[in-house]
Amino acid sequence: MEYQNIKPITIIRWLARITAAFFFIFILAFAIEQKVDPFSMGSHELTLTISFSVMWLGFIIAIFREGVGGLLIIAGILSFYLFSFIFSGFLPQGLPLFVLISPGVLFTIVWLHDKYGNNRSLAKI
Repeated sequence: MEYQNIKPITIIRWLARITAAFFFIFILAFAIEQKVDPFSMGSHELTLTISFSVMWLGFIIAIFREGVGGLLIIAGILSFYLFSFIFSGFLPQGLPLFVLISPGVLFTIVWLHDKYGNNRSLAKI
């Protein structure tokens, strides 16, 4: 295989898939280890869990539908930040939580490239 023929968008696509798979497995393992029980949560915790679940679902969907999954990842993490701010008055601290949005951004870039490609009609959005 010649590495000179690999397109940058292919690298971005695989980077998005690998990071999404890693985050999916990591979050699943964390949820199992912590024995997350949505029936014992209050309304604030349940709202944050639903936002986080939208992001987690986006990791799965993005493997098959990059645009929908990428936008779900972005919407899930941004709604998590929004609800966290509404409930507590401040945003969650730390980089690790915000890093979870990176596969969503990468999947969205790939989707936009596939949709608009080389015809430069991206400026019409």
